[in-house]
Amino acid sequence: MSEPKEAGRTRWVDPVSRPIIAATIPASGLDIKVRASDAELAALARALDLKSVTAVEAKYLVSRKSGGRISVTGRLVAEVEPTCVVTLEPFTLKLDEAVEMSFTEPTPETESGQVVEHDLEREDPPDVIENGAIDLGKVTTEFLSLAIPPFPRKPEAVFENAGETLDESPFAVLKGLPLKRD
Repeated sequence: MSEPKEAGRTRWVDPVSRPIIAATIPASGLDIKVRASDAELAALARALDLKSVTAVEAKYLVSRKSGGRISVTGRLVAEVEPTCVVTLEPFTLKLDEAVEMSFTEPTPETESGQVVEHDLEREDPPDVIENGAIDLGKVTTEFLSLAIPPFPRKPEAVFENAGETLDESPFAVLKGLPLKRD
């Protein structure tokens, strides 16, 4: 999959897309499974800078809540191959993450691009429903990227310092200096 260009820059293209029209979500909710195809797995690996992504599957319950909100809850299970920050070798990492998000219709503030203040002590604000749809592929990619450690390390990898070891504190030299008193 080639990445579209915008004024000399690569524009982000979601590797997985599973849009659901918000208006079609019944009050009883929908059970939806997202399983990435081989092409989507390869696109996820490129997008997330991984050696490979061998499996991604998410099971979601999409339901309507009070106040017009839509809730997405579920579980994401994946197997990825990041590069170990210690050995620089790829290794298999199995992920199992809970997913919980809420969405709401756009407001005049969100449509105009205004910054809406949010109290950080409270729960996350809902994401905005874009073009009347919720993209569960985008939700899957987001939670997969958040589940991967920022500095992945193989379980048995140990960093060995090749530099000099200090027998005494670097501040030991200060012991011999005369104290200046006012």
